[in-house]
Amino acid sequence: MLRSNYRANRTTQFRVLSEDQVEDIHLAVLEVLERTGIKVHSDEGLAAYRKAGARAKGDRVWIPSCLVDLVGHKSPSVTGSQMEQ
Repeated sequence: MLRSNYRANRTTQFRVLSEDQVEDIHLAVLEVLERTGIKVHSDEGLAAYRKAGARAKGDRVWIPSCLVDLVGHKSPSVTGSQMEQ
């Protein structure tokens, strides 16, 4: 019998990725942000990244993993039901 979690999510739940795979992706993203960086096309955005502790040169910003973790812990969680709204 298929057991769905209708009350909480209104859909059948399944996981495409294992917890280990999610962790591997997270670590890879942290490495890209720290080594390759991102382009920021807004002076206001560049200033915000610099103020937060990221290294910037021109329009490229390198974000240390400790900064990502710090911001992640301060951000509110988003649940599936909030995303459906």
